[in-house]
Amino acid sequence: ALKTTIADGIHCIWLKSYDKSIHPAFYSSAQTDYQQRSRAFAAEFLAPAGLIQQRLSGDDIATEEVEELAAEFHVSTIVIEHQIRNHGLGRMSG
Repeated sequence: ALKTTIADGIHCIWLKSYDKSIHPAFYSSAQTDYQQRSRAFAAEFLAPAGLIQQRLSGDDIATEEVEELAAEFHVSTIVIEHQIRNHGLGRMSG
């Protein structure tokens, strides 16, 4: 959780340096979009999809493989599953 919080902070700093008009406190209904972008940034920062793809054994990904990747990247299995699904890296086979 701490690494995700740090990555979210980095994303916020990067986003604000890129677009000075953005401030998280001003997000109301757009907060969901901001949170989605922050979480995607954090996931990519902590467990890059390209590195996950290099380590996958094939298109069908077993729970054990997800657990091994999570341990390797020091993240939760949810982060690995998110990256696999969102980047179309394979199918979760249970």
